[in-house]
Amino acid sequence: MRSGWSWLGLGILLGLTVLSAWSAEPDPAEIKRRMEIYMRDDPAEKPAPAIDYDHEAWKAATECGKAACFRAYLEDYPKGRYAKIARARLEPESKPESRPPAVTERPTPAVRSNQRFTDNNDGTVTDNKSGLIWLKDANCFGYKDWSTAIDLAKRLKNGQCDLHDRSVAGQWRLPSKEEWEALIDRKARNPALPSGHPFTGVRSSYYWSSTPSKDNASFVWIVGLNGGHVDTFGQTLTYYVWPVRDGR
Repeated sequence: MRSGWSWLGLGILLGLTVLSAWSAEPDPAEIKRRMEIYMRDDPAEKPAPAIDYDHEAWKAATECGKAACFRAYLEDYPKGRYAKIARARLEPESKPESRPPAVTERPTPAVRSNQRFTDNNDGTVTDNKSGLIWLKDANCFGYKDWSTAIDLAKRLKNGQCDLHDRSVAGQWRLPSKEEWEALIDRKARNPALPSGHPFTGVRSSYYWSSTPSKDNASFVWIVGLNGGHVDTFGQTLTYYVWPVRDGR
C-alpha cells in the first residue's frame, strides 16, 4: 500500500472539494470509496516473495510418509526435484501381487566357514567378506534425517533392537559409502543384497551412509536397496538407518 499521499491522490481529493463549491456538499462516503479504490490499485506495490512449491510439496509428503502422499506429489510434480525418490518409495507397492514382500524374514542358516554371512544369534550378522558386523534388523529405527541417524547409531547398545551381544554405546555407527558398496549385490533386486542373507526388516528403499558429498557439504551419500545404486541427497531428508560396527 502507499506510505503517503501522491499527487494523483491529492488531485482526487481537491477535485471533489472544488466540486463542492459549485454544487452540493461532497458525500464523505463517496470520497472514502474513491480513495480506497485508489489505494488498493497501487501499481507500485511490491510482489510477494517467490515460494518453492516443489520443495514444500515434497516436505509435506515426507512428513505424511504414506504412499498416497508420495503419489499426490508425483501427480503435481512428475518431473520435480524429488520425483526420483518418490518413485523409489512407491516401487515396492507397484510390483505384481506375486512379488516377494518388502520386509524379508529368512530363517537362520547353519554356520559354515565358506558362507558369505554368519548369523551370530545375538541380533547381529557378520559379513565374512568384509569382517563387518551388521545389525540383523535393518529397520529398527524407521525414517530419520541424517543427524538423527548418526546419533541413533552411536547410541545403539546391548538390549536395543533385539541385541544381546554385550555391545556398548559408541561401538555402532552408520556404514560408509565404501562399506555399503562392499555389501550390496547390484545383480539382485528388491533388495539388492547377496542371495541367502539372514537380515530381517530389509526395505527396498534408501539407506543413509556416513559419507558426506565432496561437492556439497549439505549432501550425503545414500544407497538404494531397490537396485543397488548410490547417490547424494540433502541431510534434512529422511531415509532408513542400518548401523554397523567393526568385527572383533
